Amino acid sequence: MIKKITLLTMVLLFCFKSTFANPINKKTAISVANKWLSNKLQRSAKTNQKEILSLKEIHHNERVVYYIISFKKGGFVIVSADDSTKPILAYSDTSFFDTNLENPTTKTLLNGYKSFVYESALAQKTSKMKSANSGWNRLLKSKSQNQRKTKVIAPFMDDILYTQSSGFQKFCPSDDDGQAIVGCVATAMSQVMRYWEFPSTGSGKTSYNHNKYGNISVDFETQQYDWDNMSKTRADDENAKLSYHAGVAVKMNYGTSANGGSGAYTTNALSSLKRNFKYNNGARMVYRYRYSDNEWSNVIKEQLNEKRPVLYSGRSKNLEDPTAGGAGHLFALDGYDTTDQGDFFHINWGWAGRSNGYFYLTEMVTHGGKYNWIDNNAVIINLYPTNLAPIFKSKPTTFVDIDQPYNYQIITTDENRKDIIETSLKQGPSWLSLKLNNGTYSLQGTPSNSNSGEFKIVLEATDGDNITLQEFNITVGKNKDYCESKGNRIKYEWIDFVSFGDMTNATGHNDGYADFTNKTASVVSGTTNDLVISAGFSGSSYTEFFSVWIDYNQNGKFEENEEVVSESTTNGANKTYSVKVPENALIGSTRMRVSMKYENTQTPCELFNDGEVEDYTVNITKTSAREIITKATDKEISNTSLINLLVYPNPSSKVLNIKVGKTLKKAKYQIIDANGKVVDQNSFSPSINIEKLQIGIYYLKVFDKKTKYTKSFIKSGK
Repeated sequence: MIKKITLLTMVLLFCFKSTFANPINKKTAISVANKWLSNKLQRSAKTNQKEILSLKEIHHNERVVYYIISFKKGGFVIVSADDSTKPILAYSDTSFFDTNLENPTTKTLLNGYKSFVYESALAQKTSKMKSANSGWNRLLKSKSQNQRKTKVIAPFMDDILYTQSSGFQKFCPSDDDGQAIVGCVATAMSQVMRYWEFPSTGSGKTSYNHNKYGNISVDFETQQYDWDNMSKTRADDENAKLSYHAGVAVKMNYGTSANGGSGAYTTNALSSLKRNFKYNNGARMVYRYRYSDNEWSNVIKEQLNEKRPVLYSGRSKNLEDPTAGGAGHLFALDGYDTTDQGDFFHINWGWAGRSNGYFYLTEMVTHGGKYNWIDNNAVIINLYPTNLAPIFKSKPTTFVDIDQPYNYQIITTDENRKDIIETSLKQGPSWLSLKLNNGTYSLQGTPSNSNSGEFKIVLEATDGDNITLQEFNITVGKNKDYCESKGNRIKYEWIDFVSFGDMTNATGHNDGYADFTNKTASVVSGTTNDLVISAGFSGSSYTEFFSVWIDYNQNGKFEENEEVVSESTTNGANKTYSVKVPENALIGSTRMRVSMKYENTQTPCELFNDGEVEDYTVNITKTSAREIITKATDKEISNTSLINLLVYPNPSSKVLNIKVGKTLKKAKYQIIDANGKVVDQNSFSPSINIEKLQIGIYYLKVFDKKTKYTKSFIKSGK
């Protein structure tokens, strides 16, 4: 019996040695790991070894194929268990490795390592040359700490630690089974967008029907992304919204962790980033099998050299055939380490930082060609924001008094937040100059008596590639002394709301008179604009008379032919009046007076008992103030248009009134919440009941087949 057991043992050992001709034991693996990190950190391997937390053997077909060695203060090394392959498969100086392999994306690559080592060992068995990979000898026998001649691009996204759950799934759909998770495709996309801090607003709309959660849709054009208040590490409403929107963009097949998680085709990430998030139209997906090992590494390294993240798509079937099946995974590459052992690429797995590190990705085809997981993979390259033109956010003052200082603080933004914007004055009078103080540009000057008249101003903002021009006119004149008018008592009634052109003002009571000349309504001569007014009451409503004058000839008087409204009201509802600006109205800034008097009509210069008076500024132009956006070719792309959608009152608690600047055919409306979900939609109506909406910010979209308008509004409490 003893002889039989001994013989059997010898046969097993013979089989083991035949299959794995050069296995690596634990002691050697630990020595290799310490030597690797010691060289990486340029320290003595004998005197400053990292303390081991754990060593895990990974088996495949009942054989050890590699070791995962983790260190107590962070860091790990994955060492091959056979010397037929390169010794180091992956490593990190700092990250903790998820040895339970909860992340299916990481698990897929490590399963690839299993087959890679196993198949390489089998290939050695049939090879006449059974020599070990030269990397083992170089690593173990070299005495130089600097033996790893490297070029390193340090990970530039390693501070972004998003994941698929832990609060990032807050806005994903849910039912009785629980909340669906984000999905690795959406998480990878979100991490890249967080790195670029782009876009500030989305583009287009995506809608689809889920077999479990019903209709899922996001109107990206109404969405804004607040990068300044979006954490890189912990879940918050902003990054949860971004994660959800990325999922909807790729038509995520949502599911809970218990039910297999959320999945999407990785190829959809490319088109969605272009279509819904305005990324470079030149971004493309390239496939591994079309490149040699060196070419493949160079394709990726060229991107990382420019600090552009690369989205890596791994799948066990043909990536170009969506019907081929096989699990798809997406993760981000954000650095690399070129060593004498080969190229290691830094992976941000999208698993809250766990297992992030440098991994071997290039040559995972064995000598026998039996294992080619890597050949079914692809990368998205040239993935960076479209270079959009700067935008002028500020509106200029278009009137200044003689001998009074003019100061226009210029505010510009660029959706590409990393761009530097330079502003210059391209055209203007000699009494104006452009100043730069603490990073803010301002247009300053004081006109003298000889400078009266109208002056054209052209400002230019550029990010180096794109140019935006802001054109407007400044009128220099003598300020008018308008007559006094006031209500002496506002105990029972007052002017509550005024809107004209692009100006709105929820006024409330103001002691009988309010000077709102700091609020400017911009209108164009010859156009018709809505003027909306409402009365406020402390209790019961009364009959109130509205009168409105606009000093079109700018002579400092409100004349009879300049009265644009003379009506009465008996309630607090918004009253809308159409006001046509005369073709011959003087261009420039002038005064508008809004007067409300109890039970009787009034004159523009009257002092009366009950009611209120408010003064505003109206800026009349020949054409709308415009911005011209150009590329390097100086080709004009677009002009800003007049406001065509009026929503009032805003905020509102019950009813939203809508006024559209042109006639729409078979129009519809949608109300979209701050997370991009359509919460109400129907045929267009000039009044919409919003009582059932929760308090918050919403977007109203009014559209027909040819035209679309969007306006934000606030649903307030009762």
